[in-house]
Amino acid sequence: MVKKLSEGEFEEQVLKAPGREVIAFYAISNPDAGQIAKELDRAAKDVAGNADIFWVDIDEEPALARAYADGDITYVLFEDGEQALDSHVQLTAAQLIRMATDIEFGAD
Repeated sequence: MVKKLSEGEFEEQVLKAPGREVIAFYAISNPDAGQIAKELDRAAKDVAGNADIFWVDIDEEPALARAYADGDITYVLFEDGEQALDSHVQLTAAQLIRMATDIEFGAD
């Protein structure tokens, strides 16, 4: 299951967390929000135990959006609390799984 994060939860769940976390930053008002959520759910099931996948509503959390998001959709990979890479295009579940588990994802 993909958990929605608030600014208050972000530090504990992401910045202080060991391992890998993929955060999707988008607005629920985004016309593609339903498809984004489906892809996140599919990916979360496959990476459970190896990485966590969260999402942040950029309309509800403008400070997080300013800090990490760029545009309508941004995915950010954190590794041991450090931002490792990001993507500014909508990703499929397979691409999200690769982002969450493959160190070479950003090397293509």
